[in-house]
Amino acid sequence: MRTFGSKIRIVGLVVLVALAATYALAVGTTVESGLQAPKSGIVLDAETNKPLAGVSVVVRWHEEITDPFLIGHGNSVGGGCVNRIIVQTDADGRYSIPSSSRDFAVEHNFRLNRSVKYYWDFYAYKDGYGPPGQQIPSGVGPIYEGHPRAASDVWGSQQTVSPVLLGRPEASPELRMSELLAVYYRFMCKPEHPFPPPPVAGHLYEEAYATACTPGPNSAALKLDELRNLVSPSLPVDATDEVSSIKRRHGQMSKEPLLKEEADRLCAILGPNKKELQ
Repeated sequence: MRTFGSKIRIVGLVVLVALAATYALAVGTTVESGLQAPKSGIVLDAETNKPLAGVSVVVRWHEEITDPFLIGHGNSVGGGCVNRIIVQTDADGRYSIPSSSRDFAVEHNFRLNRSVKYYWDFYAYKDGYGPPGQQIPSGVGPIYEGHPRAASDVWGSQQTVSPVLLGRPEASPELRMSELLAVYYRFMCKPEHPFPPPPVAGHLYEEAYATACTPGPNSAALKLDELRNLVSPSLPVDATDEVSSIKRRHGQMSKEPLLKEEADRLCAILGPNKKELQ
């Protein structure tokens, strides 16, 4: 028959084992398979299934650092984007992402109060096309979050990315403006590369301007200055004040479209400057 003291020791042992298991799950370095291997694939038109040339493809690599939950403390997450490579598809819709092994090093973690995770994500943009999808073979599992499926060769030295599909969106000007803002952020890589390169940013803004500045009434021009400030924050003070004044007046009008003269004035002020966007 166990004494009270032996029961206490057993309970203490169980607690220690549980804590050790928690640390074992929480610490260490997790590296996504094929993280830094070269990657290649193709981008297709979702309607015609034909290759798309001139698509901007971005792959970003991320480091996520987490301090696990401790009694009396909360989780804290750090890290960020550690590298970014942007390429364009060729005449056959194909792209190649070189190895990133020389661009950043995977740091192995040995601290008992920290876990580190490395992973990559993917995005593709072409003027007039919506967010990317991918071809999914029948009988396979769910889509990977952040990037299309990528199959590694036997040695893990090369990854082939599933075909990516781009379709033409059927969206209102307001919704398309929101999508273009989201695309801009997908090409950012903070803190290493905080802004998209000028060619991508310029194409985004030119499409945004054409989307917002249409003959029909819409409120998309209200978001145009947000993208303009990201791409080229160089408006004169008086122009900035006038844009702010129009936005304030519109804010008092609930969700009504901009007055035509207001939309025309915003478009005149925020017109793309070719020299700034190149």
